[in-house]
Amino acid sequence: MNNELNITGLKHGAILGVIGSILAFLLISVSRDLYMSISGLGIPLLTLILLIVIGIKERKEKFDNSLNYLAAFVYASIALFIMGNISSLTSVTILNYVDPEIQNILLKEGMADAEKTFRMFGLDEGDIDEQMINLEAQLKNSFQYSSILTNSWAQLLSALFFGTIAAFFIRKSQPDFAE
Repeated sequence: MNNELNITGLKHGAILGVIGSILAFLLISVSRDLYMSISGLGIPLLTLILLIVIGIKERKEKFDNSLNYLAAFVYASIALFIMGNISSLTSVTILNYVDPEIQNILLKEGMADAEKTFRMFGLDEGDIDEQMINLEAQLKNSFQYSSILTNSWAQLLSALFFGTIAAFFIRKSQPDFAE
C-alpha cells in the first residue's frame, strides 16, 4: 500500500469535510428549508465530485498520471470516511445547537413515513404502536453525538461503496506501450 497516498486521503477527506461543513452552516444561516433540501444530497454529491477532481489532480501530479484501482479505492474510501464523520458531526451540531426545530421536523416526517410503511405491510395496530415507540427512541438517539460512533459502521460501508465509484474515475492504468 502507498502510505503517502493514504495520508493524502486523510488530508483531502478533512479538507473536503470542512468545506461541506462550511456549506452546511452557510445554508442553515440562509434558510432552514434551503438547508433541508440541499444538505441531504447536494453537499455530499458536490464533495464527492470534488474528491474525484482532487484525486485525478493528485494522480497526475504525484503518480506519473497512473494509479491502480486498489490504490485509488483505498484513497477515496479513507477520504470519504473522514468526510462522512465530519459531516455527521456538523449535522448533529446544527440539529442540537443551531436549529433544534429541525429535529422535530425530521422526527415527525420519519415517524409518518414509517407508519405508512408499516400499514402498507399490513401489521396490526399493536405491532405498529410497538415499532413506532422503538423507532422514535432510535431517531431521537440519532440526534446525539454518541450516534456518530454508534453508526460509524454505516459510515464505513457508505465510504467503501462510494469509494468504489470514485476509484473508477480516479484510477488510470499505465500505458501498455511506451511512446
